[in-house]
Amino acid sequence: ILWILYHGIRIGMLFYRGRDSYFSTTAFEQHVANPEYRILVAGDSTAFGIGAKKPEESTAGRLGALYPHAEISNISKSGDRVVDTLIKLREVSTVSEKYNLLLMQVGANDITRRTPLDKLQKDLGDLLDVANETSQQVIILHSADVGTAPIFPEPIDWYLGRQSRMVRDLFLQVTAEKRVTYVDLLQAGTDDIFLHDVERYYAADHFHPSGEGYRVWFEQIEKVIKPLFN
Repeated sequence: ILWILYHGIRIGMLFYRGRDSYFSTTAFEQHVANPEYRILVAGDSTAFGIGAKKPEESTAGRLGALYPHAEISNISKSGDRVVDTLIKLREVSTVSEKYNLLLMQVGANDITRRTPLDKLQKDLGDLLDVANETSQQVIILHSADVGTAPIFPEPIDWYLGRQSRMVRDLFLQVTAEKRVTYVDLLQAGTDDIFLHDVERYYAADHFHPSGEGYRVWFEQIEKVIKPLFN
């Protein structure tokens, strides 16, 4: 009981520390005259940019800096799972012309909320089918090992780490079947970099990435994005 009370208070305090980001963050979008490319960003709080001090520090914001002449729309929402992104993307695909690039950051909430793997496999497959119809190029990623986030105590960290690896394996399988580019943050080892300097790479809640954390992620994304428009 004392363990539950202690960690319940601790987690609550960390989320309280991060409250400003939850309510003040604006998803990055970029609107330009006569855009050269059309980019769509979708997914959960990491696609929205929760944890970054300003929208330009999120992965979507860094996309804007990389492609200043691109039109960037963002339909992400904190808390969204794969199935939620699927619903939104179906709506977009019926009203918009095809995008040049679709970047999706989604899956962390399926890990923490324990979406059954068989359902997740179907949802992800359906999502990638719609994504391929919506955009010429599709890139997807999810948070690395969620269990390494300092907010989680033992044994919750171990359980979420196991869930993260199973979801990663599923993403590897389904993205290969659908011929979609998957940015494997677990393989890239970014979770280890984050733990080397928690205050630098994690936001105040010790759950979401900070602006520097998003920079580390974007370095992995950028390696894949650069060839797309050449």
